[in-house]
Amino acid sequence: MKKKRTLLSPGDVILLGGTEYRIEGVEGCGGSSVVYQAIYEDSLNIGQIHRVLIKELYPWTPDSSVYRDENGAIRCTPEGVDAFTQSRKSFYRGNAANLSLLRDMPDKISGNLNSYEAYGTYYSVLSLHGGRSLQKALEKWDEKPDLREMAEIMLQILDAVEGFHRAGVLHLDISPDNILLLPTYALLIDYNSVWSTEWDLKDFIFSEKEGYVSPEVRLRELSDIGPQSDLYSVGAIFFRMLTGRRLETEDLLGRGLKKCLRRDLPVFEGVPFTAVQKAAQIAAKSLHVLGRRRYQSAGQMREAFIELLQRMDRKGVTAASLWEGSRTEWMRQSKKNTDYLEREIRTEDGRLLPEESVRSFLADGKRLLLIGAGGMGKTAYLTNFWRSSVRVFRDWAPILFYIPLSEYQEAGAEPYYIRKYLLRHLCLTDETDLELCLQELDRLFDGSAGGGGWIFLLDGLNEAGEKTELLLKEIEDLGARPRVGILLTDRTDKAKSYGLRGFELAKLQPLESRQVTLTLEKNGLAQPEREELSHALQNPLLLNLYVETCRMHAETGEELLPGTSEVSMEEIIGNYVDSLCMLQLRKDSGDEAMQLRHRYLFEHLLPEIAFAMKQKGRTLFTQTELSECLQRDYTTLRSKYFAAAFPDYLGKSRTMLSGIADEREWFDFAVSEQLAGKIGLLEETREHSFHFLHDNFIDALSVRGRENRARVQAQKRRVMGKRGGAAAGAAIVLAVILALVRPDSLSSEELSLLGSAAMRLEIVTGYLHTQIHAQEEVLDEMAEPDVLRMEELALVGLQDVLTLQLRTAGQAESSYQRYSDVSELVAGLEGLGDETLVSAYTETCAAPGEMALFLETNLAYMEERFCTADNGYDEDEKEALLEAYTEYLDAYITWYYLRYSQVYVSLEELGAGEAAGTLEEYMVDEA
Repeated sequence: MKKKRTLLSPGDVILLGGTEYRIEGVEGCGGSSVVYQAIYEDSLNIGQIHRVLIKELYPWTPDSSVYRDENGAIRCTPEGVDAFTQSRKSFYRGNAANLSLLRDMPDKISGNLNSYEAYGTYYSVLSLHGGRSLQKALEKWDEKPDLREMAEIMLQILDAVEGFHRAGVLHLDISPDNILLLPTYALLIDYNSVWSTEWDLKDFIFSEKEGYVSPEVRLRELSDIGPQSDLYSVGAIFFRMLTGRRLETEDLLGRGLKKCLRRDLPVFEGVPFTAVQKAAQIAAKSLHVLGRRRYQSAGQMREAFIELLQRMDRKGVTAASLWEGSRTEWMRQSKKNTDYLEREIRTEDGRLLPEESVRSFLADGKRLLLIGAGGMGKTAYLTNFWRSSVRVFRDWAPILFYIPLSEYQEAGAEPYYIRKYLLRHLCLTDETDLELCLQELDRLFDGSAGGGGWIFLLDGLNEAGEKTELLLKEIEDLGARPRVGILLTDRTDKAKSYGLRGFELAKLQPLESRQVTLTLEKNGLAQPEREELSHALQNPLLLNLYVETCRMHAETGEELLPGTSEVSMEEIIGNYVDSLCMLQLRKDSGDEAMQLRHRYLFEHLLPEIAFAMKQKGRTLFTQTELSECLQRDYTTLRSKYFAAAFPDYLGKSRTMLSGIADEREWFDFAVSEQLAGKIGLLEETREHSFHFLHDNFIDALSVRGRENRARVQAQKRRVMGKRGGAAAGAAIVLAVILALVRPDSLSSEELSLLGSAAMRLEIVTGYLHTQIHAQEEVLDEMAEPDVLRMEELALVGLQDVLTLQLRTAGQAESSYQRYSDVSELVAGLEGLGDETLVSAYTETCAAPGEMALFLETNLAYMEERFCTADNGYDEDEKEALLEAYTEYLDAYITWYYLRYSQVYVSLEELGAGEAAGTLEEYMVDEA
């Protein structure tokens, strides 16, 4: 058992050079010295206290041959004389080194104020800079570890160590108990173990603090002792910080360090993956048993800690920060999908390449255009590559980054899209110089910054939109660099005819029959009897949807698939969506409102979004575009035309929309909570745009969307047909009256005038219809029994409808103002000599302006009568008001059609039949 030294106790007083020093505690112990905290009183300003450190020469000996007697003096037995003599030499040398360091780096060492011989030994009084010991900081971190703070303190320690080494001195006793932490730097306390490279090590007394001393110092391998020996001790301190315990010899054997520095240590919680790897790498490198394999200078080790902090912040355009961005994006996008089925691709020359061969092909900096039909699994093929690359960061391995090109639709044909996409995944500040970042990326891609190369997985050139010139240029530019490999997907090889130089063409092969069979068996399904279906299931998307549809049908008990002779993508997707709807309705059993909402989402809203995307030729909608689509849908849903077209919803809109105040809340529920949330048929991009789970859903569902629209429009035509009956009869009479002698031909200028007049009338009529429709919606709501009885909730709903419809009508009136001036067109029409046409045209074009005044005045009047408690109107009087208002609108529509018919017939007689025909079609559809 080791014997302990008898140390001075708090309160003891020692006299050095005529000054009394009161001991407050032990700061630390070395092999030959002990350092105490002490105070003394200022000789001039009585009561003012100075704090210092006092270093006492008191070597430790295992047999206590150097000891403290009862009077506090240090004594030696004959056996301890040699040890004391050696320690005294070390004490002198340490003081000499201390004074030299104090001169060269006063802020990195405790200054030696003076030295004294007393109590049978030697003392040095050292200035105290304040601060706290690293040992105390470790105790705090054991409870709440903070890797960032640890790394920042390690940089301060390395600054202090570097000062010793720059002065030609090794410390050789670096440990937590002799490091003081000050606000901006760390201070190393010297315990007389410092050694100048000019001295002879043979008679040197080494410190042997367990867990911190390097193997070469412990084994006295003098030729191997150098700066790397101090850096081993620094690494041991870092190990203690990370693990919460002191390093042990067995930790250095085999894979011991790797096991100790595992990912689940508390200190690594919430830390980026590459930062964890870097921290473990620093500790392992600095603690290598061979000195030549460690960091060879404090500067090298400092660079490693700076990189660690950068990785923690994901800052800097580095391979590690980009890999971390790729991993973060993978974690964000990864979904619980079916197991990936390994695939092969066939090159243009007939070679079949397994995935590993493709990986090597890309790692060599080559380029591949991979084509395949929709649903063939091109995205899954790419993301499988991506998945394997984000497990571990290796400096020497290529870094893969997956980029969905569908988001290029949002970019507006911007230059350097791929590079900017990468930068968006880094933690850059608003002050970051974009040009410098782009230059740094080019250095990485060229290989001038080191690393193992790059592989870009660019998914869906067919989804990038129409203006892809700059995108293709960037792809070709990156692909021309020897360290960059590219795997680009498209549905066809059309792009090869005008670009993608140097890309080899390959086609993704269908699933093999055995893969389909195994997948079905795994899910408890038999091989389909229909040969067409079996063949269709070699498409991975259809296979996945088929399996999911079967699973849902097993729950609902519905018939599986219709017995058609062919199996199309649309059929299987339709069955999948219908099954998903039925399953959701079962989950909503007992909740009529939620059942109505979910049925509407599947049967109407999803098809409407798909149809809108199909019309615009887009596969992705920005949040603004989707909000506009939902706003139109919300208006249609609340209209009587929708309920008439789909009687299942007749009289149920109030129940269905209970708790949803306006189109904004409808968006939150329908899109954010359901379609892009729980149901998952829409997906939100990082830039908050939206797309379907797969593009093929657009083709399948847009057909339903078109059919739904047609039914609503047909209902509108039936309603407006009743109102326009009288006007249609008048049009026949007018056709006879206006069958006057017309010029046989018109000039091109006159035909152009007539076309412009017809188009302007088309626009104006649309605005008028919006104004009238808005009023009809309000009148329908006012006719509700709950509103007539002035029930509170019903009045709140009425106010919502009023707000929405007034805003809609106001937008129409505002837009109309841009087209209200028809003076030039009227002047042109007057030149044709048809006064009836001019009069009718002038009145019809002025109608929206007149209607805006009527609407503003009279809806305000109606609101006061229906929403104010003391309005003096009972239910019967309110109903009379509604009837009068409705009759006025009907009469106005009849009048408008009369005047419109005059314009229509006149235009036709003048030779603008084609334009008028277009106008008529528009009116019927919009009515």
